[in-house]
Order: sequence, then C-alpha cells, then structure tokens
Amino acid sequence: MGPRLACHDKWRYDDKNRIAKLIGFEIHCSLCDLATHIGKAEAIGYRQEATQQLCNVNRCTEKDAEQIAAAAMSLWGKRSKKKWTVVVAPALLKRYPRLEAVTALLLHKASGAPEACYALFADHEPPWIGRPQFLRVKNFTT
Repeated sequence: MGPRLACHDKWRYDDKNRIAKLIGFEIHCSLCDLATHIGKAEAIGYRQEATQQLCNVNRCTEKDAEQIAAAAMSLWGKRSKKKWTVVVAPALLKRYPRLEAVTALLLHKASGAPEACYALFADHEPPWIGRPQFLRVKNFTT
C-alpha cells in the first residue's frame, strides 16, 4: 500500500470583488496536506510535522516557515469574515461535469435555503471523492 494522498481544491481569489473561483485540484501527500492546512494541523496536534514539511519543501528555516504560516492564517482570517461569490471555472466544469451540481448548490444556498445543501447529493456520491466538506462552502456566508 502506498502513501496516503489527499485531493486539495485550488482556488483563485479576487479580493476586491469577493469572488472565489475553484480552478482545479492537486494531489498532496499527507504531510503536504498538513502543511497546506497548518491551522487544522495545529488543531489536531500536528503543527510541528506541518512546519517541518513546510521547511523541507520550501528549503527555509523554521522561523521563515512560521512567518509564512502566520501570513497565510492572517489572510485566511480576513477572507473568512467576508461574503464571497463562489464560482467553478468553466474549464473545470467541462472536465468534471458533475461539478455543475456544486454551482447549483451554491446558488441555492445564496437564495437563503441552506437546509437543502446536502439534499443535492443524497442519491449519489459527491463529485469530489473523499472530501468531507462542500468545496469551501464554509467560506460562503449568506
């Protein structure tokens, strides 16, 4: 059995217009996934491992890694306080047509009916296999 891998969603943010666009997916090893989600890594007790991976990949010191993480967490904190329009890139919709359901979900949620969010996928598997959350819908506040 090989190493555990994670599918990471890639986003492009337009902070001025508050648009978050899903632009692709990346495969991360478990350590890179911890480094990418360093706040989560800290919450579950893996901050040191995440910091070490950040140092290894970026060839930087622990102090540099902590500064990178602090800047990322600060930006995440600012962005998480805003209302965002979430869109899926057309090229991604063409490649993964099932993501159209995510677009419909986000539009439905924006209409003020969050109780129906999970119902869209009740009869089939979500388009992002192995992802427990709705593609950052947590950052989409109504």
